[in-house]
Amino acid sequence: MGILADLREGRELKRETKRLTTMVEQREESLELVRERLAELELAVDDEGWSRLGRDGQRDFSNEGRRKIVALSRLMYLKNPLIHRGVSVQTHYVFGQGVQIAARAESVNDVVQRWLDDPANRAELTSHQSMTGKETDLQVDGEIFFTFFTNPSTGAVRVRSITPDEITAIVTNPDDDKEPWYYRREWQAIALDTETGGETVEDRVAYYPDWRHRPEGGKHPAALGPILVEGDIPVYHVKVGGLGGMKRGLPDVYAALDWARAYKGFLEDWASLSKSLSRYAWKYTAGSRQSVAAIKQRMATTVGDQSGMGETNPAPTTGSVFVQPAEGDMAPMPKTGAQISADDGRQLRTMVASALDIPDNILANDPQQGALATAKTLDRPTELAMEDRQQLWASVLRDMTQFLIEQSVTAPNGPLQGTIEVVDGRVQITLTPDPETGEETDTTIDVTFPPILETDSGAAVGAIVSAATLDGKTTAGTIPSKDISRMLLEALGEEDIDTILDELFPPTAAATATTAGEAIAELRVSLRELLAARQEPPA
Repeated sequence: MGILADLREGRELKRETKRLTTMVEQREESLELVRERLAELELAVDDEGWSRLGRDGQRDFSNEGRRKIVALSRLMYLKNPLIHRGVSVQTHYVFGQGVQIAARAESVNDVVQRWLDDPANRAELTSHQSMTGKETDLQVDGEIFFTFFTNPSTGAVRVRSITPDEITAIVTNPDDDKEPWYYRREWQAIALDTETGGETVEDRVAYYPDWRHRPEGGKHPAALGPILVEGDIPVYHVKVGGLGGMKRGLPDVYAALDWARAYKGFLEDWASLSKSLSRYAWKYTAGSRQSVAAIKQRMATTVGDQSGMGETNPAPTTGSVFVQPAEGDMAPMPKTGAQISADDGRQLRTMVASALDIPDNILANDPQQGALATAKTLDRPTELAMEDRQQLWASVLRDMTQFLIEQSVTAPNGPLQGTIEVVDGRVQITLTPDPETGEETDTTIDVTFPPILETDSGAAVGAIVSAATLDGKTTAGTIPSKDISRMLLEALGEEDIDTILDELFPPTAAATATTAGEAIAELRVSLRELLAARQEPPA
């Protein structure tokens, strides 16, 4: 009796364990459903999430509505493979091969290169890793607020950024809402208490001027009402997405979020269906209740038992013989017509691809498409979309370096000499002429991205030579020798172009190449010498 009681108790314990396990699974599914519904509510920004701005009834997202959109975009980038893949693909196309930034004048280029090499600037923007990170932030957040910290003595500029969530308002020109004047920032300053080892939190509010805003008299007010104005820390606002009348940007991924979630739900349903179809492998048709009981006892097994009680009735091994009564029939469960392919949800995925301006085969990382064809060909709209983003960043980098040149001129101990004049709100910089040539110093900054698609370097070199010589034997004077060398190095895929150009064209050396052939020959010799010097062990 004791053994039977223990067996009954064990069976009851097993049933209770299964019941509790089922309850836990159901609760987890319910919690996941609640999370999904909350996410949908956060994404659905209705009329209550909009606020009317401007006298003409212009509409824009409220701060709270925009925070919800950005928060969901960040979550989807971190969690959803399609959104993550789409953002990464564009980032790699835009900055994957790097970018070259150089001034045409030697004195200006020295200032620009020091700014690019500054460790603080590299950590924020100018290193390859930082640039790719900023491109990702721009796609997911829709905007970046850069700030400039200038050394008042030397004019050196360091770049930092403000989290978009901390910008709560943009004050514009009363007569032109597309001309920003000040940015209101609300944040919590966290400081370490060295005595207690704890942290102190202080709520702060301040206004920061737009980098282009030039108030009358040249000085910003000390405060706007009771709020301090950080007049020496201008803000450079980069925004994408949204409409022209919106003051704030919107994430590039915003239009793809609904469809990425729909595709995720489709694949989850497909996986659940596939799992349910595999639960029963065979169908047995019995002729009587006795046959049902007999076959149930014969086919019973505890292989799938998860109670931890151990295997007590193993399933038949491979090669076993199944004996059935004459009135019964056993056959595999039919799967025809019940199976749904994962590819059936491709239309949902193409909606995500359309929203992100990326071909579906690239978004899905489809191995059936040829790698060579993908590398050397890209549909024209996608190619233009990537080039458009490159041009946006080129404009940003040129603006920043122009601000750097301005500060280098106005600072009392700045490295550049010249005059600054503001005409109709635009800054005009005139540098002191070159003392050797007497020519005006050029302030132009060239920002060059490598081609998005793979190109034939031989054809590129031939095109450069043809442009330099107009297919003649001597240079036609259309392109200076230094610029020819720069273009050749870019075509050959060299990374540290400025260092090589400094060695090829030292400041005291005069240009002696008279033909494109001589320029290329000198470039090859110098490259060999440079590579040999790099390979020699230190003395």
